[in-house]
Amino acid sequence: MKMHTILDQYEWGKLIADDSNYVIAHLLDKVLIGKVAELEDKKRVAFEKALENKTLLEAHFFNERREVFVGRHDQQLVVYAPLEHTNGSEDSEPPVVLRSYAVEQNCNANGYKFLEVKEYFNYDEESHLAYVEKTVLYRLVKG
Repeated sequence: MKMHTILDQYEWGKLIADDSNYVIAHLLDKVLIGKVAELEDKKRVAFEKALENKTLLEAHFFNERREVFVGRHDQQLVVYAPLEHTNGSEDSEPPVVLRSYAVEQNCNANGYKFLEVKEYFNYDEESHLAYVEKTVLYRLVKG
């Protein structure tokens, strides 16, 4: 199973075309945080230049449906398989916990104060212990 694809213009276009996506991008010299549709021109240009100059280290594109991670692998930027949110019934799905983390305001957060993530739990029958099976970025929250 292929776990990732090389980030090209087509893949990049898909990620920034979805207005519902939030982004957390780690550049060599800064972190960009916000909703893709709300990124100021200056930040969007910085983002594009980071791609051209190979100073984009990694980025998370996420919304209330899924998270897509872009990171470095073998000297190239690659897009990893998305992590999907599940919305099944309580009987069919493992428990889900919504957690909120404060966003440091010195990282240019565009007014966003909190990052919410969903933790999906599972249960190990053998050890009788619950564990976090996956954690998926969910949304950014202002004020």
